[in-house]
Amino acid sequence: MATTEARDAGCEVEVAVARVLRAEHDARVAIDAARAEAAHLAEAARGRARAIAERARICILRGQAAVEQRLQAELAEVDAAVRALPAHDGPDATDRARLEAAVRTLAAALADGGVEPR
Repeated sequence: MATTEARDAGCEVEVAVARVLRAEHDARVAIDAARAEAAHLAEAARGRARAIAERARICILRGQAAVEQRLQAELAEVDAAVRALPAHDGPDATDRARLEAAVRTLAAALADGGVEPR
């Protein structure tokens, strides 16, 4: 009977060892699958990040082009306004006469006490 019990105990140990080895194998398979899934998810996330970065780059370039275009239009308006101004090389005789008259008026007012110096 002792041999039968030893044999039964030995079988139980072998069954338990087999169960542990099977569980270890299943755990390794699950870990490998989880690693593969994590790698897949990480690559998908990198792909989405690259797509977002590309869309952002395109939006920035479009905005930059719009600003440049608006700036060019405004500069063209300023250039046109400058070209529309009358050519003026410097003060002419009329300008000098008006300045001299203003200086005489100011001098007279100062001499008469009509204007307080600052």
